[in-house]
Amino acid sequence: MGKKLKIAGAPISWGVCEAPGWGHQMGPNRVLKEMSELGLGATEFGPAGFLPAAAEERAKVLKALHMEAIGGFFPIVIHREDHEFVHALGSRRYRYEANCDQPCREGRV
Repeated sequence: MGKKLKIAGAPISWGVCEAPGWGHQMGPNRVLKEMSELGLGATEFGPAGFLPAAAEERAKVLKALHMEAIGGFFPIVIHREDHEFVHALGSRRYRYEANCDQPCREGRV
């Protein structure tokens, strides 16, 4: 038997974007269902607001559609000296927790 191919997708491939005025934004149920039907087994989280904010709820949405989380899109300013991006990263880390069998902790998001 051959090796099983693992492939993931991202909501941006369905037009889901954080840019204002981007156009029609499909909902997570449709996007994740179509990803799953195409054979994708995992996705990144998409922009803030695409999936529920609470990790447990986000995990339920993904599990219901047979999807796993593999990462997330994190818009952050790093080219300006007056912007503390390390602080911004720490304060937003909760957005990337899902599918953990125990509470996520530093180094395991």
